[in-house]
Amino acid sequence: MRTVAALPMQMPAPAGIRSCVPNGPERRFLADSPLMIIVAGFIDVDAGVRGEFLEAMGETIVATRSEPGCIEYTFAADAVDPGRVRLFERWETKDDLLTHLSAGAEQPSPVSATFERAAVELAQYEISAHGPLGS
Repeated sequence: MRTVAALPMQMPAPAGIRSCVPNGPERRFLADSPLMIIVAGFIDVDAGVRGEFLEAMGETIVATRSEPGCIEYTFAADAVDPGRVRLFERWETKDDLLTHLSAGAEQPSPVSATFERAAVELAQYEISAHGPLGS
């Protein structure tokens, strides 16, 4: 399923984006380039070590953010569940994400062996368009 977002008329189309409703009240854009990939989900760890887990992820986060195609890579404490860590990633292309995942499979982070995970739920989403909230 491809998602189409509406952007206000005064906003020019970003590079690599074409208007699919040029004369409508709102502009809608579809990417001519590959889809952006979002990875989102959670990792549950023991609530007593969540802070240590997040601190230990620091080097991995910094390194991943410098990888080709990484737009955003964030681990954050859930505001309500004391053992839950939220993960959010944005990648320019699916190939960039696959390269990242392959590198992790070849050389897992030391954090993976240090902290037991009670649950992990991660999903990837292929995004063909985006715009301001509510557009």
